[in-house]
Amino acid sequence: MENNFNATEVAARMQVHAQTVRYRLRQLEALFGQDLHDPAQRLEFHLALRAWIGPRH
Repeated sequence: MENNFNATEVAARMQVHAQTVRYRLRQLEALFGQDLHDPAQRLEFHLALRAWIGPRH
């Protein structure tokens, strides 16, 4: 979400192949549908993920 679904940027940050990121994004889209691209829903997802992951060090 922080990289606006740019698989290349995400792959570089996570040090994985871009195709892996695209595969995972397709899985998320299958689970959440268009809500994943709705700005209000994305904010909720982002906040929930931040709360679950915790603060960065």
